[in-house]
Amino acid sequence: MRYKSGDHGGLFHLKKPVAYNGPNQVDRSTSVIIPFGSLDYLKPLSKCLLSVRWQEHVKPRNVEIVLVYLHRFPEDDRVEEMRQMDELVCRFGVRLLDVQRPYDHFPLCLARNIGARAASNDPLVFIDADAILDPEFLARSLLYAKILVTCWFSYLNEGHEDVTSKDMVRPLARKGDVRKAAYGGGIMAPKTVINAIRGFDEVYDRAWGGDDNDIVDRLLECGLGWHNLSLRENIVNLHQYHPQKVNVEETGVVANRKRYQKLKTLVRNNNDWGRP
Repeated sequence: MRYKSGDHGGLFHLKKPVAYNGPNQVDRSTSVIIPFGSLDYLKPLSKCLLSVRWQEHVKPRNVEIVLVYLHRFPEDDRVEEMRQMDELVCRFGVRLLDVQRPYDHFPLCLARNIGARAASNDPLVFIDADAILDPEFLARSLLYAKILVTCWFSYLNEGHEDVTSKDMVRPLARKGDVRKAAYGGGIMAPKTVINAIRGFDEVYDRAWGGDDNDIVDRLLECGLGWHNLSLRENIVNLHQYHPQKVNVEETGVVANRKRYQKLKTLVRNNNDWGRP
């Protein structure tokens, strides 16, 4: 059966989250993989890392943050910005993978796969560098550690409040537009299954247009159960505003959609998938 997670489109009206009914501490380990490609986005990244570290009901030592900094050229001429990057690594206890590789468009799927292969813990959680997590996102996800868990984004508008605490997340989420099937808001799956299908499809030409829906479909086709935090528990993560917009008619985005609609196989990459 071919699942069509990307066909769900449309707005989702956020209600009050279902009351948390898990243990006081979820005693499981996980690796959170965050791809990152430009020092111009250090501020959104810092908010993302802060939100990983403010997670409730999980032990900080059980949460490995794998930051995959995949960039085109050496940044020797940007000493101050690299110093800020180092400060983030120290402040949030991040494991930094610094990878240099030439590219025309940021290879998001490759970055995620590099992080997946390097991660120490299981299951794996994939989020974007402009995400801000609900304070219970990890705890609620880890209650279903042996299946697929997804979470949607609430897109914030330009000029939104600066998110400085976990108490701001849910009120802001209700002000944003929650988009169905925006699985870049959070995907969790067992590492063994991610390895079996060789991760995200690295042929996708842009950071939009089917790559996250694609892996959700393939994980379901492997027989994994599925828990959608947004549908079942009214939990969403925030997507910080940035001026870059998706052009749905751009050549690469169109190619992504066509690839998503056409391919049926579970395994997409060669044996050397996810190597820098």
